[in-house]
Formats: sequence, C-alpha cells, structure tokens
Amino acid sequence: MKREEARPFSLPYPLKGKRINLKMSNAALKDSGKKRVMAVDDDLGILEVIKIILEDKGYDVLAVADGRVVKKRVKDFLPEVILIDLWMSGMDGHEVTRELKKDSSTQHIPVVAISALSHGEKIAKEAGADDFLAKPFNIDDLIALVEKYLLKKQ
Repeated sequence: MKREEARPFSLPYPLKGKRINLKMSNAALKDSGKKRVMAVDDDLGILEVIKIILEDKGYDVLAVADGRVVKKRVKDFLPEVILIDLWMSGMDGHEVTRELKKDSSTQHIPVVAISALSHGEKIAKEAGADDFLAKPFNIDDLIALVEKYLLKKQ
C-alpha cells in the first residue's frame, strides 16, 4: 500500500485514513506578525479543527499532540494564548497548566482548558487555567475566548 504524504491543514475534510502534518517551523510562525495560539490535545481530529478555525481567523496556530513537550514548545513559539485539553495520555492538561502557571516565564500566558469531563471546569480552575471551554464546543465560543485574551494583550 502506498503511503500518503502528510499535508498541511487547509480544508475541513474527514480524517479517516488521512495523515496530517502538525509541524511548521518556529521561525516561520514567530516572524509572521500574526497573533500566536498554541492548541494542545492528543486527539488529532480536534487539533485539526481548532487549527483550521483559528487560521481562518488569521492566527498562527501551533498544534501540539503531546503534553510532555508543551513547556519546550511554549518557550520556542511564545504563544499569546494556550488552548489545552485536560484529559490526555502522557501528561494531562491540568498537570501542564499547573507547571506553566508556576513558571515565572510562562505564568502570564492565558490558558484556556478544554474538556468533555463533567467536572472539567473545577479541575481547570484548580490547575490555574484562566478559562474553560466544554467539549463539544461551539466554534463561535472558541473564537470569542481566544479573542478575549488576545484583546487584553493589546
């Protein structure tokens, strides 16, 4: 069977059987002059949806599928907002959020926790997240939350 080449996010097509490319050079992202948003989720389908929505609104989006690499990627990418799933394999979003909020170099970055957990909002608050978005989420709510924190930075 022929291996499909990874392609960048651009169209909202079904994911079944598709390979997606979550990478873009940090230099390209930092130098674009656009507002930077980091999305963290181990569900590649959700990452793709978030990336498509926010890039369509003109943001640079770095999609990260592994909570264990978030701190390094934050320091490289310098996001202005972080969207993070609370329930992930490897390192949970609440652990990552707690670490980001304890670190003086990252504690100023707004973190919006995203979860389908019934008690997700409570977990997010305990971890130090700035806001919470329940899954499944409304696209307009996602955009409004991102813009809320980006407007505060202007």
